[in-house]
Amino acid sequence: DIVDYSYLSTWLSPRENQRLLNGLYAAFHLVLKKRGGYLNKISGDSLMFHFGGVIDPMTAGLAPEDAEPLIARLLFLTCIEIQESCRLFNHADEGFIIKNIDPQTRTELDQAFLIIRNLRENLSMVSSVSDLFQTRIRIGASIGDVCIGMFGPEGAKQWDVIGVPVIEARRMES
Repeated sequence: DIVDYSYLSTWLSPRENQRLLNGLYAAFHLVLKKRGGYLNKISGDSLMFHFGGVIDPMTAGLAPEDAEPLIARLLFLTCIEIQESCRLFNHADEGFIIKNIDPQTRTELDQAFLIIRNLRENLSMVSSVSDLFQTRIRIGASIGDVCIGMFGPEGAKQWDVIGVPVIEARRMES
């Protein structure tokens, strides 16, 4: 979840908001792909991901008591790395970006970095936003049994993950 995103979004046009979020989520997705996590959904200013389950080749054949420590380690490392990528993103620092990145992701990051630099360097905004501008995130994490599948009415079903761990992780964000 992006902290105070409603405040930040007031400084940007709808297109700039889209580009900033696309860049930030692209940075987070690089971390997820590196760690083997699955992007479940993006809902406005929040992103949900998961590890494990029947679709995860790392844990598919493991007994629950063997899968849980692996998932816990991956989840912990991913949360730390996402926080670090957010810090580097705030500085429009390309240090965390892998060398052989696909062109679409490269474009999304470049556009987002341009917006960040503009927020910090635009003379009309200097006193208002540049010193204060930091994209901050909150992360909630939980482990446990969930249901992964298609939910919703016929014709509008969407892939999702539901269960008590999802609710607990969402509550931890604040």
